[in-house]
Amino acid sequence: MADPAAAEAKELPPVPSTLPEGIRWDWLPYDRAWIRIYHHDFFTPSALHRRTFGPLHRFDHHLPSHVEPGVCPDGRSVTYLAENLRAAASEVFGDLDPFRVCPNWKLARLRTSKALQVQDLTEAGGMALGTGPWLGSSPPKFVKRSYSQEWARKIYDDTSLDGIRYTGSHDEGACVVLWDRAPELELVRNGTVAYDSPLQEPEIWNDVITAYAETSRSLDTIGVADCQLCQEASEAEAAI
Repeated sequence: MADPAAAEAKELPPVPSTLPEGIRWDWLPYDRAWIRIYHHDFFTPSALHRRTFGPLHRFDHHLPSHVEPGVCPDGRSVTYLAENLRAAASEVFGDLDPFRVCPNWKLARLRTSKALQVQDLTEAGGMALGTGPWLGSSPPKFVKRSYSQEWARKIYDDTSLDGIRYTGSHDEGACVVLWDRAPELELVRNGTVAYDSPLQEPEIWNDVITAYAETSRSLDTIGVADCQLCQEASEAEAAI
């Protein structure tokens, strides 16, 4: 199937009624950690939090309509991770240049507590499933979020898989979405210290800036008072 970016006006094919098995990817407890960059607030209280509100993003499998997202009545939830620092930063910050980072942004390194298996859409995986890697990497103007979310629901409903591994849309780095039935994640630790730190921590910030500079985009620092995400989270918490 051709990349939809080559023909924006073409209608995408329907999600098949019967899925081929495709290619699976295993993540084992002793494998390398993956990275989560997140805004620590009322909506995301910890690095281990899985978002039940949706669907919002590419492979959210929540049951509410994408037109009116809400807390999933079925308890479906998601966590998005990336294989390396550049991919994680690109997926979170890549739509704005520069992106303004407040002190509540954090970086965590996570491992799975038990073996898990996901649908692999990278490399030949997309074709093997009857689609293409563009399902994970194309921007919304070519592949609507409602379409990729429909694929996510189909994979979730018709298999016992824990999520999807895919190619990120900004730097084509490997990313993974884990669903509610995936095993719990664990913070990687250096002795008693967990790798879950403010992004503006000098050593971490230098690493992020260095990795992100490869994309020719930039990051700025701001205070909490100037952060829209902080304001929205505070207002939501106050409304309870």
